[in-house]
Amino acid sequence: MIVNCSREFTRFGVSLILIFAVILPARVYADTRYVSDVLVITLREGQGAGFKVLTTLRSNTPLEVLEQDKNYLRVRTRQGIEGWVPARYIVTEPPKAIMIARLNRELAGLQKKLATVTAQNTELKTNLQATEKMRLTEQQQARSNRQSYGDQLDQTTDELRKLTAQYKTLQDQSKNVLELVRLKDELSKSNQTLTAQNKELKTAMTRLEKENFNLSAQKMVWWFLAGAAVIIVGFLIGKASRRRNYY
Repeated sequence: MIVNCSREFTRFGVSLILIFAVILPARVYADTRYVSDVLVITLREGQGAGFKVLTTLRSNTPLEVLEQDKNYLRVRTRQGIEGWVPARYIVTEPPKAIMIARLNRELAGLQKKLATVTAQNTELKTNLQATEKMRLTEQQQARSNRQSYGDQLDQTTDELRKLTAQYKTLQDQSKNVLELVRLKDELSKSNQTLTAQNKELKTAMTRLEKENFNLSAQKMVWWFLAGAAVIIVGFLIGKASRRRNYY
């Protein structure tokens, strides 16, 4: 029932079993191994061909090693069947078929990732081209805007220069206006002062006129009195002279 395998592999298996028999203890737990590159081996209830066959195991079947003897291993399949198999047909490394299948799966995954990356790369190139086109358009628009802004800036600068000249003229004119306002204020103040002085002079003239009138009246009285006194004196002198002539 055991298919013949290559002589070299048998030697390798025997050597491997001997190494494990020396190094490992009698029981090994949670150790997964594989059926070597043979077609079919049997899983029996005990160690040897005289025990009942529980099931057959094809190449690349993973087995959990429960116990290890010199020539046999007690194993458990993924279906939960426990039994004994010849140790020389069990290897620790995954067989080539499993490795190839695993590599094929990894290769398929890598190819899928490659296809995804390629699609993403294509999409990125498309986006990059669109972005580059948009950038060129925006750059051209920026040049146009810069030219337009430059013209507007020149126009604004010219208008600002004109407004500055007008402002300076207005400022000079405002200075003259302020000077006129100041002179007007000074003239107004001077006029008020002169008006007050004129009023005072008029009051003084009125007072002087009254005083002059009073003086004139007094002078006339004085002259009248003086004349009267002269007349009286002359009358008295004449009367006195007439008296003397009588005597």
